[in-house]
Amino acid sequence: MEDTLCGNDVFRELARRDVFLLPPTNKHPDDYRSFVNTNLLLRINDSDGYPNRYFFRYATGMKTGFTTPAGSCLIASANRNGFELITVVLGANRENGGVRERYQDTIALFNYGYSNYAIRAIVREGELDPIRVNGIVSRRYLNVDVEERVFVLVRRYIRSDRFVPRIETNENIKTPIRKGDVVRNSNISYRWK
Repeated sequence: MEDTLCGNDVFRELARRDVFLLPPTNKHPDDYRSFVNTNLLLRINDSDGYPNRYFFRYATGMKTGFTTPAGSCLIASANRNGFELITVVLGANRENGGVRERYQDTIALFNYGYSNYAIRAIVREGELDPIRVNGIVSRRYLNVDVEERVFVLVRRYIRSDRFVPRIETNENIKTPIRKGDVVRNSNISYRWK
């Protein structure tokens, strides 16, 4: 079995499904069994076919639960344009005045997160200056780049140009340089411009 079958991708796929149809097994060889996800954030309509007031269009799943000490609980995830949030609500009342608190609180947390925070790219490929390398005979400049873009979670009103990378170059870089050699380390700091 491949590693991906046991990893997070399979869990994520199963956790986001509204209904899962399990094929026959050695314990139930003659029938398919249907399992319904109890996470109402994922359901467009309620069991009567009416719009579900707790449906959250960016929800991607996770897990509902209840115990007497912990009350009604929900670990939920959402992904809006690549910005993933995970919430944990514990100790909610099952229903309070007709409202299922764990869903109401979770939706409030998601709305707060998406309204107040953003993911910003602060260093992109191709933005680093060339560095000087001391060779045996001469000095040359080497084009360097980041392996992947660098992102930060910030308050929504903060622009990404306020994050200025402080680049530290290895001053003793000498040839030969091989692919994958670290020639720079960057510390990203926030400063007002």
